Amino acid sequence: MEQFIKLRLSATNLYVVMLLNCLIFVIASRTNAGIVVEAGFYLNIAICALLVYSLAIGREIIGINRKIDKIIGDYSYPIYLLHWQSGLLASYLIFGEAFHEFSLRGFISLLFAFFIVVLLSTLFIRRLDDPIQGVRTKIKASKALQRTLNKRGEACTRYVISRLDT
Repeated sequence: MEQFIKLRLSATNLYVVMLLNCLIFVIASRTNAGIVVEAGFYLNIAICALLVYSLAIGREIIGINRKIDKIIGDYSYPIYLLHWQSGLLASYLIFGEAFHEFSLRGFISLLFAFFIVVLLSTLFIRRLDDPIQGVRTKIKASKALQRTLNKRGEACTRYVISRLDT
């Protein structure tokens, strides 16, 4: 990893290289380029490893303010859970069958699925995650209060005992 630090590869540059490699990988896979596709796959793994290391040591890809970062974080897991089902639902609602091919119908399904997954994710966040976070906050506050009271109680007990000894 010392060579990585000596190269001074920024997280932004690694991210751009990873995206370019993904683009080349997609184009090569469409042309059935065989060894190029396989090499691109392993190259992308190496680039991702460097990117993760770069982020782990504190470098940023781009500066994102906290509010946007929280929104991205809130939506990432529901989108992960619901993207496949949303795509299938969109395809069946529009065409009556599943489409996952690279075509106009597939693109239309993708756009409709995007709106479905955002809608369902918003519902999950508002109806499940926000109430659960409220309960977690109350539990954390009560535990913090209990710890504070325990510390004060111990201090009061020691004070009373010290007074009784004198």
